[in-house]
Amino acid sequence: MRAFLVLLVVVAVAGCQTPEERFTPQAAEACAGYGFKPGTVEFSQCQMQYVENKKAMLFNFATRPQPAQRQPMRCSTMAGITTCQ
Repeated sequence: MRAFLVLLVVVAVAGCQTPEERFTPQAAEACAGYGFKPGTVEFSQCQMQYVENKKAMLFNFATRPQPAQRQPMRCSTMAGITTCQ
């Protein structure tokens, strides 16, 4: 039971990260892979742009229109003939 409570607290706290906190390690890895040197202005700009792009992607995903719900099909049979609407 105690392990479950600890796990629940860890999961709850992990969900409280800002996009900057969540994407900074990924941004550093990506920018280093692009050839930017850590500690330079260009590296910092690359990281900021990376995080802003990820935040925009999350916003676009969260605000996209939801697909329309399909109505259930209703069928009836009379005199051996089935019709559906």
